[in-house]
Amino acid sequence: MTTATIRRLAAFAGLTAAALALSGCIYGSSSTRMSGTYIGKSTFTKIEPGETDKAWVRAVLGAPTRKTELDDGGSIWAYTYKRTERSKGTFLLIIGGSDSDETEGGTYVEFDPEGIVRDTWRD
Repeated sequence: MTTATIRRLAAFAGLTAAALALSGCIYGSSSTRMSGTYIGKSTFTKIEPGETDKAWVRAVLGAPTRKTELDDGGSIWAYTYKRTERSKGTFLLIIGGSDSDETEGGTYVEFDPEGIVRDTWRD
């Protein structure tokens, strides 16, 4: 073998060893946690003010998180939720970091005194 070939093989072996050593030194993970009752868009759009009644809403959405009685005999049902997203990572077992993000929201259904949906909204 020539000196140039030996140098190329040594360089290749060194680069390969460095790549293998660093490949196991980056680690990351993420998770999402939901609590409460989240109502998806496709379900929300099926609620029709002036037509949908309390029985249908309860059957499809379940029990509300909170009920508020109105002075006119109507009521507002609230379905609230909280989503927590967490991520963390480590590089070379020395540098690490983490991040957490919380989102809260809700779906609200207002009923008239006869139990028919008067209005709906989300936040």
